[in-house]
Amino acid sequence: MGRMIFLLCLSLPLLFLIWENLRHEDRLRRIPIRIHVNGIRGKSSTVRAIAAALRAAGIRTLDKTTGDEAVMTLPDGEQRTIRRPGAARIQEQVGVVKEAVSCKAEAVVVECMALHPLLQSASERRILRSRIGVITNVRHDHQEVMGKGLEEIADCLRCTIPANGDLVTTEQAFYPFFASKAKRRGSRINLVQAEGPSVSSERQAVVEKVCSLAGVAFEAACEEEPPWAPYFVSYKGRHVTFWDGFSINDVDSLRLFLGALRADERSPRPLVVLLNNRADRPLRMKAFSVFLAGYGGLDAVMLLGAHRLLARIYLKGQGRKGGVYALSSQSPTGILDGVLKKVPSSAMTLIGMGNHRGVAGRLSQYLRAGRSG
Repeated sequence: MGRMIFLLCLSLPLLFLIWENLRHEDRLRRIPIRIHVNGIRGKSSTVRAIAAALRAAGIRTLDKTTGDEAVMTLPDGEQRTIRRPGAARIQEQVGVVKEAVSCKAEAVVVECMALHPLLQSASERRILRSRIGVITNVRHDHQEVMGKGLEEIADCLRCTIPANGDLVTTEQAFYPFFASKAKRRGSRINLVQAEGPSVSSERQAVVEKVCSLAGVAFEAACEEEPPWAPYFVSYKGRHVTFWDGFSINDVDSLRLFLGALRADERSPRPLVVLLNNRADRPLRMKAFSVFLAGYGGLDAVMLLGAHRLLARIYLKGQGRKGGVYALSSQSPTGILDGVLKKVPSSAMTLIGMGNHRGVAGRLSQYLRAGRSG
């Protein structure tokens, strides 16, 4: 009798997992359009743009982005922030599917939240089982987990290619690689080309193709506003133009960002960089520091967050002669006071980059709240 009870206790969790898996598969069958967006840069904005286009076409759509915080947008436009009691876990995608079914969504568009290839694969093959996969681009970032070279990063990103579905990408350099992996999964690859070199034109090309594959008409009006635009703030009698690029996490996107900024006549000199670094992203810190050391026209570089001393060493070692300062304050006003002390000018342009977490996120919220345009 005791042995039977012991075996029953062991079997109950297994039976529960089997039951939950069957329920999850049933939920997936109720959502005919499932789209999984992966890549290095532009995932969140691509998710939002695809979802907006589907909604405009009359498709009840739920989307979920990770970005700086996990947010679900329901078919009626209501946004819900996903509160995490601890570290992010891919199991929260199961809850997204469950919420989509409860909202009677016909489509779900989800940003890949995993970095490790095994977790990316589990997200696709065990949880989402998408009909349409998107790989926005292959660039240098998350090298601590995904690999140091672009080939290793591409090999990680291919883990979310759907089975017997469609893959959409703008990546010409890795098209043969992705095509071979898609073929093994029984999927078709769709290489799209943007009309221009900007991030927004690439995103629009992807959205248009995804809509075509989903069988809906694409409305260009659904496209979001340009992702990079300045905010104008007055602080202690100084006129500050703020460009929030804290969410930019690779050098290629940073180059495009700075190009857009330099071409905008609303960006007065001096140009002051706020480089925020995370303790667990030392390779990104090095890449950004080396890039900024060789990028002309920047009047000062202010170092925030972790690795400030090491970032300064890289900047100096790569030829940056002056104008490099480490700011230790953890408050927005403390950072701004530190900037004004080092760069005493009546007007300036602040350029956030590196990472949005920590003091950078607080500074961004503070400046956005006080913007005048």
